[in-house]
Amino acid sequence: MTDPLSTGTAPSGLADGATPASVVRAAREARGQSLQHLSILLKISERRLQAFEEARWDEVGDRTFVRALAQRLCRHLDLDPQPVLQALPGPVVEPLRSVLRHAPVNADTPLPRPTPRLAPMDRSGASSGVITPVRLGVAGILLAAVVLALLPLDTWMPAPQAVREPAVVVPAAAEPAPAEASAPSSSGDATAAGAAGAAADSPAAASAPQAAALPAPAPVAASTPVVVPPAQAQASGLATSDAAAALQVSVRQDSWVQVTDAKGVVLLSRLLRSGERVGLDGSRPLRMRVGNAAGTDVTWLGRRVALDELQRNNVADVDLP
Repeated sequence: MTDPLSTGTAPSGLADGATPASVVRAAREARGQSLQHLSILLKISERRLQAFEEARWDEVGDRTFVRALAQRLCRHLDLDPQPVLQALPGPVVEPLRSVLRHAPVNADTPLPRPTPRLAPMDRSGASSGVITPVRLGVAGILLAAVVLALLPLDTWMPAPQAVREPAVVVPAAAEPAPAEASAPSSSGDATAAGAAGAAADSPAAASAPQAAALPAPAPVAASTPVVVPPAQAQASGLATSDAAAALQVSVRQDSWVQVTDAKGVVLLSRLLRSGERVGLDGSRPLRMRVGNAAGTDVTWLGRRVALDELQRNNVADVDLP
C-alpha cells in the first residue's frame, strides 16, 4: 500500500507540489510564529510539531492523532482543514468481519450482554418519564414529611401515662359523744346542795346518787378506715407547697407536669392549674416532663431552670441531678 504523502504528486484538494506538512509550515511562517510559540499556544511538544512539518508521521503519533493535530493546526492558522485532511492517510479500521473470523468459536461461550443504556436526558438534566429507585426514595421521604406535618401533635407525641397510685387509708379520729343538755343553773345549785347534805349524813349513800348523776361515757366510735382519693392524697402528701423542697414548680398557665424519681416512683402526674405552686423531693436524679413550658416556672435547689432552652413544641423534658 502506497502512502499518498510519500508520492511526488500533489494530493487532491491541495495546490500542485503542496503537501499537508508544507501547507501548515507556510501558514505558520506567514503569521510570523515560531515552533516554540506555537507549542506554547497549542500545548503540544515542539518535537511533534517539527515532525509534523517534516512529514515524519511515525514520530508524531498514530494516524488518528495526526489527523486531530492537523485539524487543530488548520483551525489555529485559519486554514481550510478539509483539503489537508483529505491528503492525510485515514485511520486504520479493521472490518468487523475479519475480527469475527479470527475470534475463537466456542459453543459454551455466552454471548456478550448488551450494555444498558441510560434514559434520555432532557435539557434540564433530568431523565424524561423514567421512574428510578432514587426518585422513588425521594418521593417516599417527601410523602412521609408531608404526612408528619399534617398530623396533629398528640398523635405522634407520647401522651402522659396515667399513674395508678395506691389508696391512702387514714383512720378517722374518735369523736366525743355530744354532752347532754345541762339543767338550769338554779336546779343545778339545789341538786349540789342536796348532795352535800346527804354526803354529810351518809357517805355511802352520797356515792350512789353521785354515780347516778354522772353521765355514762359515750361509746367510742369504731375506727372506720377512710379512703382518700389518689389525687387528694397526692396533693396532701408528695405534692406540697413546702418551700424547703428541692424542686419548686409554679404555673402561670394550666400545665401538665409529671415528675419521677430515680426509683421510678411517680411523685407528681397531673394538671396544675394557673397560680398553683407545689414542692417536691425524692430519690435523685429526678426526671420531669412539662407540657406547657412557656407557662411554667421550675426552680431546682434554689436555681431557676431555663425551660425555654430545653423545650420542643412547648414540651420540655428535664433531668434534675
